[in-house]
Amino acid sequence: SQVLFDFLDAGSWIYWDGITPDVFDSNLDTMIKINGIEASLGNNYRINQYYQKGSVIRPRDETYSALTIFTENDFSGQSAGLKERIIYKGSEIPSGMDNATRSFVLKRGYMATFAVKPNGTSKGKVYIASEEDMLVENLPVSLDGNVSFIRVVPWNWVTKKGTGGFFDRIDASWYYNWGLGQGSRPNYENAAMAWGAGGASPSSVNTIINREDITHFLGFNESDHCTGQSGQFNNLCEPEVAVAYFEGLLASGLRIGSPAPRENGPFTWLREFNRIAKERDVRFDFVAVHWYDWGGNPANTPNANPQQIFNRFRNYLEQVYNEYQMPIWITEFNANPNRGNAVQEAFLQLALPYLESLEYVERYAYFQPNPNNSQNQVEPSNYLDDDGNLTNIGLLFLNHESTPSIPQPTYAPANNLEGMEMPYIPKEVNSLIFEAECGKYLGSQWDILSDPEASNEYFIQGNPDNDGETQIARQVHFEFEIENPETYRAWIRVQTGGVNAPVRVRMDNGELEQIGGFNSEGFTWFQIPRFYDLKEGKHRMTLEFPNPNMKLDQVGLINGSLNMEDMFQDAGYCVPTDNFWGLEETDAIEFFEAEDVVLGASWTVSETENAIGGLFVQTADVGPSLENPPGTEGVLTLDFEVEEADEYEIWAKIQAVSEEVESSIWISVDGDPFRKMADLQNSIYEWYWKPFHFSYESEQRRFSYFLESGTHTLKVAYSSGNVFLDRFALVTKGNDPSDEDPDIIFLEENLEFEAEHAELLGSSVIVNCVNSSNGQQVNMGSSNNNGIRFDEIVADESGSYNLEISYMSAPARNFRLVVNGENLGMQSVESSGVWCFNGGSPAVYEIEVQLNEGVNSVVLRPLNGDSPLIDKIKFEKLSNDSPGLVSLEAEEAELLGNSAIQNCENASNGLMVNMGANVNNGIRFSNIVLQESKIYDVEIHYITANERSMTIVNGITSTQETFEPSGPWCFNGGEMAIKTVQMELEQGPNFVELRPDGTDAPIIDKIVILDQGNLNMRVLQAEEESMDIEKFSLNPEEFKVYPNPVKVGENIIIQVPGVPEEGEVIHISMTDMTGRQMYDDTVLDTETQSVLVDRNLSRGLYLITIRNGNRRYVWKLKVD
Repeated sequence: SQVLFDFLDAGSWIYWDGITPDVFDSNLDTMIKINGIEASLGNNYRINQYYQKGSVIRPRDETYSALTIFTENDFSGQSAGLKERIIYKGSEIPSGMDNATRSFVLKRGYMATFAVKPNGTSKGKVYIASEEDMLVENLPVSLDGNVSFIRVVPWNWVTKKGTGGFFDRIDASWYYNWGLGQGSRPNYENAAMAWGAGGASPSSVNTIINREDITHFLGFNESDHCTGQSGQFNNLCEPEVAVAYFEGLLASGLRIGSPAPRENGPFTWLREFNRIAKERDVRFDFVAVHWYDWGGNPANTPNANPQQIFNRFRNYLEQVYNEYQMPIWITEFNANPNRGNAVQEAFLQLALPYLESLEYVERYAYFQPNPNNSQNQVEPSNYLDDDGNLTNIGLLFLNHESTPSIPQPTYAPANNLEGMEMPYIPKEVNSLIFEAECGKYLGSQWDILSDPEASNEYFIQGNPDNDGETQIARQVHFEFEIENPETYRAWIRVQTGGVNAPVRVRMDNGELEQIGGFNSEGFTWFQIPRFYDLKEGKHRMTLEFPNPNMKLDQVGLINGSLNMEDMFQDAGYCVPTDNFWGLEETDAIEFFEAEDVVLGASWTVSETENAIGGLFVQTADVGPSLENPPGTEGVLTLDFEVEEADEYEIWAKIQAVSEEVESSIWISVDGDPFRKMADLQNSIYEWYWKPFHFSYESEQRRFSYFLESGTHTLKVAYSSGNVFLDRFALVTKGNDPSDEDPDIIFLEENLEFEAEHAELLGSSVIVNCVNSSNGQQVNMGSSNNNGIRFDEIVADESGSYNLEISYMSAPARNFRLVVNGENLGMQSVESSGVWCFNGGSPAVYEIEVQLNEGVNSVVLRPLNGDSPLIDKIKFEKLSNDSPGLVSLEAEEAELLGNSAIQNCENASNGLMVNMGANVNNGIRFSNIVLQESKIYDVEIHYITANERSMTIVNGITSTQETFEPSGPWCFNGGEMAIKTVQMELEQGPNFVELRPDGTDAPIIDKIVILDQGNLNMRVLQAEEESMDIEKFSLNPEEFKVYPNPVKVGENIIIQVPGVPEEGEVIHISMTDMTGRQMYDDTVLDTETQSVLVDRNLSRGLYLITIRNGNRRYVWKLKVD
């Protein structure tokens, strides 16, 4: 007779041992009833796998209260029942229990997520009732009575063993496929992944919310990789940007995994991500990691001892757990693609039982080694062979019995958030909502259009066909004042017609960032995935359209959580602007002498030799006015005319040499309130130009001015009383008055600097150390965004200097060094001994660097890990009889054929050139001007993991050279090697050309030309003012390119020297950094002439070359 099951209670289950859900399918429909009513699978009952040993059969009842919440501790007070899958937020929580939950009962077989903010953000926690009802008498203090977001989902019972990609023959109980697309299957739970920023968009998260068969949501895939994987897109490799995107995952109400970084990422990038996430209350519930034993030199150890590989794996997991004290998922791992099948199998035989034994490892997924990532010939280590049969690896996994991922009957582990047991005090929400059509300084290429669905019944949309000459034609701006420092999130209400539309965003004087992923059929609020830490005072937010797909309705800035739909405004709320900007392009630099303006009685005119006209103004003997501007007697007034409306900056040429006290003035333009402009002291300069900025505590907020044509008024009032003024300048934004009126330097050599007195970048901090100079040193930490900038280094003369860096570090560590903008790559220091608290003292690291005459800058930054602590730096001029050198970067040379620039942190400037194997490819170093003909030593800085060769041509000889292996490739931490060749070069201009010989060439970083005597050579720069015209006859001073830098879409003018003689020609060419030709022409005139280039160039660096005979000159052009 047939067996029948009738479920009388939605909390009843059947455990069916030995039969998995795929075997049942819907065959139980005739055997299952719910309260006497016939049932169907997926409609009113469900079947879940049970640790790959059987099935759990349970009713599915939309009215069943899987969670009961209470307004008092210990399950007392008012109560409300919550159903599965529904997201309850704010006023949608039943019985008016928003911000009222204090205890709860969660029925077995369910998971519940609680959070403070209605969108799932802020303090939060996940609870799992796997085998028993979960009774929580008291919520954590931060959640107690503060919950505005609750979601309940059915639980799935899975083992630890899983797979990347779907494989149904190895008895794994879960899988993921690096994306959102696939759902769970009868025997296999799917873990969704937001692979990159797009996976965190509202539409992607809504896709996950609507799937009822998942419980976990994985974060980004290797977002720490700035040139690969998800980190290469949307600035996701910047931890703060990643946190802002990641926050969107919390709206799913699922259990959230951290971004999975590369092998060393948990101790570098993810550490910084976690620090920011904790500051912002952005939750993740477990740590995802990747491990491939890259630290075990795998390319050179293909037959490594599996036990040693396993030992490193074990130590790694212990380090990760010690760092985070949270559950771990290993979503990719193997013994390394450079190692073959036998090593992989032996490693897995050790690793798999160990992973099952670790309580903190919840899940793991083996990654089949990719032969494309191997430098060695290895036997595959896949689950299946080419015929679809299980291999030894597949059989190993099939026969390995996995244990429950979460064996506890109830489970609520700690997440990354801090302060869960501290009272949560809600902040007063401050919101700034703007109508786009009423924004300030609306660009001429925006259309104002009407739509009853838009707030105020208007929106704006970009129209590139409208008139507009400058970038501000595509922009709209929103200005506002903040009373107290707060973290704000920006929102935009847009419609995109169902296509993805980007927008460019800038806060104050920061960089414009293009942010995409906005997609909606109707007007919808989207959060811009950035955090804005706004200090008090005036701010300006700028939006710019890259294409016309977006209809922009409203813009909001909010420091908390708000129902954005309540921000909709009825018609007539504001009047759309009729004044449009960007119609005319200006190129203004206009000067005004300070002694010629209207001076209040407290100002006086004084004389000095180096002021323009010999005169400047200063305050008389009056006390400072630091807290408020003085009266009219302390004000100087300048009325000036503007011919064309545009975005301008106002600069002052000042002297403020005192470092002991504050140096500041008060500034006001066109009746705006006086604002302080401080931190003007600079003992390096006798007179220097400074753009107007607003000072708020430690922030110097640079501000531009949108000025219409007509008369405007500038007022300056004294503040500290020790700032002298020579002149003012009104310039089109982007211009610099010091280009026409240079700063004047006090050339007093200054070559020794304390780190604690330099500019600290990111979260670098000053720490005490009794044995350091001045008793202090700087800890840069591990984030690549941290660092120390020394920017007041004054050298009497240019040349080679020995840089001594005083540091402290118990272990050997690395850091990155940048001198005058040139990235000198990774620097490695040995242990200085014990740390300061154990009595340690600093050691000294030395490196030869090049300084310019006058002002120089040096920046030290961490490099993918903890950096040494820095005490001070010092320079010493090297003797003139030391070898001279000219260093030429490969990426800045002329690239031939399909040669390509690649990133490499250990290369000079972080870039190198891969020529491949094609003999038509190559690198041409031009404009090497020498004062005598002789044989020179030429260093070729390169990287290659195996022996390679290439051809070297210099116009006189052609040789083929072999290059020994330099060690591992850059992506495995490899560094540059140097091969020195002797080369005969001539007096005058020379070139050196590197080309493949038909086989793969080494990858080139740079070449360095050495002279064992005095320096008698240089690279000809078109900008240089001195040149032996008689020797070279073609006058390079007449070769100019402007504007430079140029904006995208603007024309370029090339000023070309006249040809030396009748009948000669000058050839003009322009190439991008891959060698692709963008322009080609010739001129014949003997007079200097200008050539207009109207090519629409993309952002990047270009080389413009003029050639006459064997004379060649190159100008670099930057397109912003």
